[in-house]
Amino acid sequence: KLTSVTKTITGRVATELADGRWHEIVHPDDLPGVLSGWQLFTARKPSTMLWEHEHRLKDKNGEWRHVVWRVAPVLGQDGTLCEWIGTTTDITLRKLAEQALRASERRYRSLVTAANQAVWIVDASGKLSSITRSITGKSEAELNGQGWLTTVHPDDLPGLAASWQAFTGAGTI
Repeated sequence: KLTSVTKTITGRVATELADGRWHEIVHPDDLPGVLSGWQLFTARKPSTMLWEHEHRLKDKNGEWRHVVWRVAPVLGQDGTLCEWIGTTTDITLRKLAEQALRASERRYRSLVTAANQAVWIVDASGKLSSITRSITGKSEAELNGQGWLTTVHPDDLPGLAASWQAFTGAGTI
């Protein structure tokens, strides 16, 4: 049996995917992983374990959709395998969003790397957690934790402390 989502995505019915023909709708690059994952899963003694696998399926228009299959065994009262039950979830929009985020992060990283200034990230306590590069002449190890405060001019420390207090007090972090 096929889930309605699988039918909707692929435009095929169960008889069209019988006898191993379901391989036709799995992306060729993903098929070895699907097959080996399924083989490892089914080699175990049936239990209530869940098999989950992300891969691409060919939709009814011939386009590739990202899906996740989740499959679990249905056991009889004596613990023997009766059948498999599963779901197909279309995760194409999530995958596209992840790709867009990675591209955005690459652009941001390129911009920050090219900028002639240091960009750093500190946690709510003021502890340095990341720095792109230092214009201070100090190593990242020297700047870690609260070490970055040694690069602030003493005259600027009171203003920095007040700004930090306002920032953290406003619940911004």
